Order: sequence, then structure tokens, then C-alpha cells
Amino acid sequence: MIKCNLGVILAERGIKNIQIAEATGINKNTISGLVTNRATGIQYDTLEKICTYLNITAGDLFTIVDFSVNYSEHTKLDDNNYEISIIFKINEEYMECSLPVKIDQGIGRVGEPSFIFDITIPKGLLSKLYAVPQQLIVKELEELIVDNIFDGKYEGVMFETETRLIINHGIINKGAQ
Repeated sequence: MIKCNLGVILAERGIKNIQIAEATGINKNTISGLVTNRATGIQYDTLEKICTYLNITAGDLFTIVDFSVNYSEHTKLDDNNYEISIIFKINEEYMECSLPVKIDQGIGRVGEPSFIFDITIPKGLLSKLYAVPQQLIVKELEELIVDNIFDGKYEGVMFETETRLIINHGIINKGAQ
């Protein structure tokens, strides 16, 4: 996976997205896509304008991150709650964990099934995954849920999904008993 470092570079220099967009003539949506790592590509002239404006190389702007998520197993806790065991790989580091997943089902815009996946992820794990754009983590986890928990139940059926990461900060409410 190629990760764009534009957001980090701009933050370090105190430059706002709108400033670089106006200074280079690059569309602000293009800048936003690069900053959030949602862009699917970049034109050479756009790359050149960014590098020239920031006085950096293309190598400074992009990093290659070896990232994957592998399914191990899952346990059904009740009708809507599961625990999924997975292994994250970032470059040469492997992190094995179990994540609580809640699945709510509804009806989508045109009558097809609609699902909301709430995945609770420890803040410490998320901080270890800092090199990976959050939307890629969400996409990979969503695919694992559909492929393994649904296990073909909706094969050939169109359905909508929304996946939300719930960050567990490890805060304990001592007043609740």
C-alpha cells in the first residue's frame, strides 16, 4: 500500500489545505483526498506542483507500507455480537488481537439489507496502526466480517454496509457497579 504523507508534512509546517490549494492551483478536493489518503491516484503535474511548493521529493511525499489483515476465527456471543480474532501485519510486525463486533441489520434505501458494523478497537492498537489510513483498516475489517461471519449468507445479494470504529480508551467508570 502506498501512503501519502501530505497531511503530516502540512501539519509539521503549519500549512492548511486551502493554502496549498490556492498557492498551487490544485483543486482543494484533490488536496483533501491526498491528505486523508482517499485519493486513488495522482497526476504527474499535480505531484510536481506539490513537491515544488513544499520543496520536497516524491519520495518524501509517499511511503510504502506493507499492510494486511488476516482472519483467525470468530465466536458468536449472541444474536448481534461477535468476537473476531485477527492478525494485523504492518511491514514486518504482526499483532494478534480479538475485537468485539456488533452487527445491526436494517433495510437499505432500495429495500436491500443494510448492516452497521460497530468494531471496538483498543486505542493502543490503533496507535500501532498509525501508518495505515483508517479507512483502509475499516475496509479490510469490513471484508473480513462479510467473508467470515456472514459466510456466504448474502452471496449474490446486494446490501449496504456502514462500518464504525469505536475506540476503547481504557477508561473505567468507577461509579458504575
